Amino acid sequence: MSENKNSPYFTAFVISFVITFIYAIVMPFVVSGMYEELAAIIGGIILFVVSFVFYFVYNHFRTIKKLPWLFGGIVIFIGYVILVNSDADIYNKNLFNNSKLPKAYESYQTVLTDEPIYFGKYEMQLKFKSFDPISHFISSKNNLIVITSVIPKDRDFEEVEKDRYGGGNTIFQDYTTYKLDKDGNIIDSYVFKRTYENYTEILFDDYIVNINKNYYKSWILDGDTLSKPFEFKNKDLQWNEEEQVKLYERIVYGRGYYKIEGNNYTVEGKNPEQQIVYFSEGKWYKFFTNIIMPDRDKVSEQRGETTYYANVFGKYEENNYGNAPDWSNFKPVYFQREKFERVTHNIGGNSGSSESIEVNGNLFCNLYVGKDTLKFIKPISFGESGSTQEFYEAKGEKIAQHKDTLEKHYNPYFYYSDKKLNFKLFTIDPYSLYVIKAAK
Repeated sequence: MSENKNSPYFTAFVISFVITFIYAIVMPFVVSGMYEELAAIIGGIILFVVSFVFYFVYNHFRTIKKLPWLFGGIVIFIGYVILVNSDADIYNKNLFNNSKLPKAYESYQTVLTDEPIYFGKYEMQLKFKSFDPISHFISSKNNLIVITSVIPKDRDFEEVEKDRYGGGNTIFQDYTTYKLDKDGNIIDSYVFKRTYENYTEILFDDYIVNINKNYYKSWILDGDTLSKPFEFKNKDLQWNEEEQVKLYERIVYGRGYYKIEGNNYTVEGKNPEQQIVYFSEGKWYKFFTNIIMPDRDKVSEQRGETTYYANVFGKYEENNYGNAPDWSNFKPVYFQREKFERVTHNIGGNSGSSESIEVNGNLFCNLYVGKDTLKFIKPISFGESGSTQEFYEAKGEKIAQHKDTLEKHYNPYFYYSDKKLNFKLFTIDPYSLYVIKAAK
């Protein structure tokens, strides 16, 4: 028995057991989560094995009188691990980052201000801000229609809480639709207070339409906010198949606006149910169907929500409605690196997070309006890898070489002009809108 106690294996076992026991006591106070027990078991096994092996390594270095080598190696290893998992590389990048701005770009100015900006014979003013991306289009009366939203502060508290389960503040918004004349003056406005029960009004060009509440408004045309009811077709579902198909084809192949909701197939033996809201000869209708309608794949244009998600710039993102923006009036001329940082990306679900290095900086750009130039700054960030790597590496004036891909990937700025309007529109993000006019 005494021989066993004096055995180095016994000593290593006891030491490893004690260390692992202490770990088991401390671990629950340090680590928590879904896999806490599994982590404790695996961590304990690893710690026991490492402690057991380390005892013999320690004895070997002690026997050959090289303990300083052992502890020196441990210090170097720990230092390496700390360095790899710290922001020392970020610190060095920022320390040696030469972000001194060339004199040629000192006159460029930020547009993130409520104050008017003057350039040449023009004046630019921030006109609208919004919680959701701003929508805008030109009506048949040549008015600019602009739609913004805010998180309301004047609603009944119980009403807000009632809607909370439906998406919280994202659903609970006030949408204001503005009407501007050809000189850029606001001549009228209309407010829609969205709730979970009355979720949305959509726009079919000159008409505001509420499909669920069965009404439309002609405010865009004539300023009338009165809700006008739809006229119903086949609400009692008594039409035969020939009558339903005939009206259906007239709607989808006609020149009016329409939106189809429901199922065009049988479900659990039940007939298909669709409701088609459509516009015809100055009126809005809702058509009820209970048969499988002909395939719509050959219809060249399905006229759905044509304006509520659109904007005069074309589109804000690649998957938005609208055509590609026209960036011919812009030129990126310089990218100033300001600060590097490590960013954690959480994909969500059961996927793990990842880290990458990004550089935050300023993109210096020119907007050419007639013979004058707006020299402005847009804050922007680029990642060191992936699709943004070429911009990350293109510091200084090299960014100008990447104009096409930069605009396609980032949509960094937008500009719009129309001969019908005595003003122009500009923005660097979907949540703000600037008006450019001739300076007084």
